[in-house]
Amino acid sequence: MGNRRINLKSLSALLLLLGGAATLATLLLSSLEPACRRRHGPAAPLWALAFLSALRLGDACGHSRPRPLPSYIGVPRGEPLRLRCGDCALVSSSGQMLGTGAGRDIDGAECVWRMNNAVLAPRYRDDVGARASVRVVSHTSVPLLARAAAAFFGNGSDNTQGNATYVIWGPRKNMQRDPPGPVYRTILALKSRFPWARIFTLTDEQMQRCDEMFKNETGKDRLKSGAYLSTGWFTMVLAMEVCDSIHVYGMIDDAYCSRPDHRTVPYHYYQPSGSTECQEYSRQEHAGGGAHRFVTEKAVFGRWAAQRNVRFSHPEWPADGRV
Repeated sequence: MGNRRINLKSLSALLLLLGGAATLATLLLSSLEPACRRRHGPAAPLWALAFLSALRLGDACGHSRPRPLPSYIGVPRGEPLRLRCGDCALVSSSGQMLGTGAGRDIDGAECVWRMNNAVLAPRYRDDVGARASVRVVSHTSVPLLARAAAAFFGNGSDNTQGNATYVIWGPRKNMQRDPPGPVYRTILALKSRFPWARIFTLTDEQMQRCDEMFKNETGKDRLKSGAYLSTGWFTMVLAMEVCDSIHVYGMIDDAYCSRPDHRTVPYHYYQPSGSTECQEYSRQEHAGGGAHRFVTEKAVFGRWAAQRNVRFSHPEWPADGRV
């Protein structure tokens, strides 16, 4: 009997200790809950957040912790990318962004995604925002980053571009590491100049997977058709793996340019002269080779959005992707 009483007392003490720890965790998390609600909407119950945090499965807002993505490897050491976002704003470089006034909403997202060398000059920020959490870059745009490297990589302590994660894609001949391809050499030079920069590239296997996704979705072999996947394709593929929800700004659907009331806008919001967006889409879609298939890709994005937490605005997409 004596031992039983001691065991019961020990159990009671343990339960009391656990209860106290849970209460303390809940009190601590309650101080964070308003911020979570402001940034990400209603949070999970506080007891659940405390439990997830104790198990190291989630953060104070209930989001899963970043997990390694071995298909994206760091420059130069080859460590896997670790990235996880709740709500994401994926911002197109299209002239559709001009006049939207969407900058504040974009910057309010947990992670803001940009493409290539999209400019964040003050004159555009009311429409496109100022933040860049992730920037997905084509091998062909790396020289453009290098020309304005200080603007893109900053001093490593700012809150806009200097601490962004750069994910760069390209064919093996340009991106191979040993011996270094021509574009990879430029990336190494940027990393040497800006050692704080977070720069990653896709593995050969991931490049192949993206080709296979295109073929599975369209029935077309990318190489045989003479097409190149766009930066938008690689951005959407990664964002769907990383983000709980995606709000895409300024991207048109596959039927947009066929509508009589479509807007005539520059292909890039920061390049007002040159081809219009619809002219460029038509030229690329019907080129014999060495071009992107923007219209085909947007049809795929519409199907993906119907299956995932993805929405489009400026312009909004029809529910079925058609007029």
